[in-house]
Amino acid sequence: MKNLTPEQNLVKTLELIDLCFKLKEAFLKQQYPQASPEKIWELIYQGILSRKKKQWTLPETSLTH
Repeated sequence: MKNLTPEQNLVKTLELIDLCFKLKEAFLKQQYPQASPEKIWELIYQGILSRKKKQWTLPETSLTH
């Protein structure tokens, strides 16, 4: 991959994040076809918060070199 400027790197990162949300939304729509768009996004947000909560409660690891 070519060397990207910080701005280009940010744009690519945001594109990937957007794609991840679209994929998750499509997956949940397939899993819950009767769910409203609001419910789908509620599930997405719940997943985000659940992962963050796990990260916040993990014990810190120390790396030694």
